[in-house]
Amino acid sequence: MALSDLREKVEALPRKPGVYILKDGEGVPIYIGKAKDLRKRLMTYLKGEDQRYTIRFLMEKVEDVECIFTETEKEAVILEDTLIKRYKPRYNINLKDDKTYVSLRIDPRETFPRITIVRKVKRDGALYFGPYSSAHSVRETLRVLQEIFPLRTCSDTELKSRKRPCIDYEMGRCLAPCVGLIDEREYKGLVKGAILFLEGKRPDVIRILRKRMEEAAEALNFEEAARLRDTIKAIELTTEKQVVARYTGKDQDVVALYPAPGEVLIDVFFIRKGRLVGSRDYLFPAKGLPPEEILSSFISQFYQRGRVIPDEVIIPFEVEEKASLEELLRELRGRKVRIMVPKRGDRKRILEMAEENAALLYRMKKEKRAEVEEILEELKRKLHLRRLPVSIEAVDISNISGQLAVGSIVSFHNGEPYKDGYRRYRIKGVVGIDDYAMMREVVMRRFRRVKEEGGGPDLLLVDGGKGQLAIAEGVVKELGVKVDLVAIAKGKGREADRFYIPGRKNPVVFKKDSPAYLLLQRIRDEAHRFAMAYHKKLRASTISSFLDSVPGVGPRRREALLRHFRGLEDMKRASLEELCRVPSIDRRTAMNIYRALHGTS
Repeated sequence: MALSDLREKVEALPRKPGVYILKDGEGVPIYIGKAKDLRKRLMTYLKGEDQRYTIRFLMEKVEDVECIFTETEKEAVILEDTLIKRYKPRYNINLKDDKTYVSLRIDPRETFPRITIVRKVKRDGALYFGPYSSAHSVRETLRVLQEIFPLRTCSDTELKSRKRPCIDYEMGRCLAPCVGLIDEREYKGLVKGAILFLEGKRPDVIRILRKRMEEAAEALNFEEAARLRDTIKAIELTTEKQVVARYTGKDQDVVALYPAPGEVLIDVFFIRKGRLVGSRDYLFPAKGLPPEEILSSFISQFYQRGRVIPDEVIIPFEVEEKASLEELLRELRGRKVRIMVPKRGDRKRILEMAEENAALLYRMKKEKRAEVEEILEELKRKLHLRRLPVSIEAVDISNISGQLAVGSIVSFHNGEPYKDGYRRYRIKGVVGIDDYAMMREVVMRRFRRVKEEGGGPDLLLVDGGKGQLAIAEGVVKELGVKVDLVAIAKGKGREADRFYIPGRKNPVVFKKDSPAYLLLQRIRDEAHRFAMAYHKKLRASTISSFLDSVPGVGPRRREALLRHFRGLEDMKRASLEELCRVPSIDRRTAMNIYRALHGTS
């Protein structure tokens, strides 16, 4: 569409809020934006009044524009996020769902509430705490919490069906509400303490623990009193270390930006009750977009992914959509949320701290990229690759005696795991034990899709020796796909792993402390871990579905059987005496299992 025609189309637009979609000559969206006055914003672009390089560069590629009008600016914010997720336009930042971003959930309305780890925050009346930057940190919090306030960890189904206490009760980590060993009133006292702990009201928690310590001492239970004393000291020490700001009565997220040539790093600090509980950083290609648009789009996308929304979001500069973003956050949270640009005081100090951290993180990432590039250059040189292996995939097969055979493919980009590229395959066309045929099936299924859809890795790492390499080589030649191949064969004893490449008889050898060698090992091990995890999941599902119908087998005995046997076939080969030797399996239950396995009554 000619520029004059495009101007004529825009001039006819009403002055309303909404979303605009800039498209290239093939009708593909290349940028999606929002504005409270669509006609004014687009005319500014078309008349050349906006002299920013990216806008001028962008408009040179634009052949058409589509507008979607909304009743309010808030609706435009929501729609922009939806369309960015759908079209993934080239010149927008696109915040993908962060699966490692977790929170804790507890619903005090339940009779015997429990604390669970969740990745999405819902408006369901429950209490949510966090966010936590990793599953490890949240499990550590739960571990400490479980020692102080031993709430149940079992599912609702197990709570209702148990007839005797589980192992957590034996270890002092639960008070067995499932069988009535603690009443509801006393249990709710534990729940209250746990909530106070998660809310950061440590003085209140310490007061409760001191009272319990004194009661234990009066009852001459000195071991319990000493344990409570040590717990109180640990909480006091943690509290001292975490304070970063005078608590204003508001939870805060602090969003800092560090702009760099061609990209921008955004660092988010999570301040809860005046304490820094975690942070998260995101690196985007900036593509010359103005910082105000990047920040506004980030906030919109970030909080529409099921995050814990605080009382205040602190940002470094004003954004045009501030009022509509506040309205959106209030609706998502159910309570008022303020977006603030501090000029002085504690808020300004914390923002400056976050900005310094963002600058430091960017420098570290830049240095890391330089190191990774050196490693990839070494791989290219040593393995005689046609191109730099920026994208590496590894394939692994997992089966036990041919049972429940599965394959996995893991993906690494610039030396780091790329979880969106992970794939799992259930072997369908191979009967019995034939590792080569299984390898062929998985590689064929993966690269048939690459041929149809494009993309694919720069390098495929095959677990095995020359035989597995030949299988993979045959598949890619048959499909006509161009990809470098290398097989990794595990060394015997203290020997280093060996690497085989097509057209070369002798293996390629790396120094054992070489970063390139360690990267290939890491990728191979991750593929193996991923395949084993899938295999165990299928095995557990198969055995569990069978054991569900066996009288006397509950969650604890099912877990014991899963640890003891490799699969149903392995269990079938077991004698009655072998079944009796499994921990927690008595003779009567073993007889029930044996009869079910062999179809006898």
